[in-house]
Amino acid sequence: MQNSNYNMPRRRKKKVKIKYKNVAIALALLVLLLYAMVSCTVSVFNKNKDDKDKQKAETSQSQSDSSNDNNKDNSKIDVSNTNSKDKEANASNSEVPKDKVPPEQVLNNAAFIGDSRMKGLVLYNGLTSIKDYTDIGLNVETAMNKAFIPSPDGNAITIQQALSSVGEIERIYISLGINELGWPSVDGFIGKYTELINMVKQTQPKAKIYVLAILPVTKERSDSDATFNNTKINDVNKQIEKMAKDLGVTYLDCKSAVSDQSGSLVADASTDGIHLTKAYCEKWLQFIKENP
Repeated sequence: MQNSNYNMPRRRKKKVKIKYKNVAIALALLVLLLYAMVSCTVSVFNKNKDDKDKQKAETSQSQSDSSNDNNKDNSKIDVSNTNSKDKEANASNSEVPKDKVPPEQVLNNAAFIGDSRMKGLVLYNGLTSIKDYTDIGLNVETAMNKAFIPSPDGNAITIQQALSSVGEIERIYISLGINELGWPSVDGFIGKYTELINMVKQTQPKAKIYVLAILPVTKERSDSDATFNNTKINDVNKQIEKMAKDLGVTYLDCKSAVSDQSGSLVADASTDGIHLTKAYCEKWLQFIKENP
């Protein structure tokens, strides 16, 4: 029996024809797609890089500005410190103002003009270095013409003569008025006091002149004495203060250093109600030293 397969005709294989034109188009599209993808990636990368560079630049600028601000602040501080140091140096190199002189130096070149109360102040405090122009019973009139101050040649001279012969004096303290409380006229007293101060100013034009208030008396003495009483003393002191202001000299109210709450001289500050004991003369002088 013959195999039937041998009688069947053979089939021819179909040849596949490749269309190169289509392949070329596909490849071109693929290349364009890849190019687009690469371009997009590069663009995003560049953008990110630019953003980072910009951020870095802004950070650097901010740090630079901050550094400049700090330098400015430091510069201001340095200038301030320099000015402060300069001021301290100038203060240390400058002379101490006369009205700020330490208490222990106030009387280095001073003169005292006064009555028995001020003489007690000089003696009890041992003031041997000052010019002592004090005298028992001195008043504003006798202070102008009484010759009671010892001179190198052995003769007594007046206050004016003494002031004219000692060179420049820095401070002159005048304490008068207790002996003039019995005068009939306060105006007469102020007139003579004015003459005395003008004489001192003319004789010692560079000196600082202090006119001291009349110190009070004790309450017991004030209540029993028609002449030496605190009512009269207070009234006269008002006139002395006005005179000092008019003449351009310093009025020194020392009453607070030796008086009690009522304004009277402390009871145990005096044995006669007028003249001060040693302890209160020391308080009086301390007040003078602390108020140059």
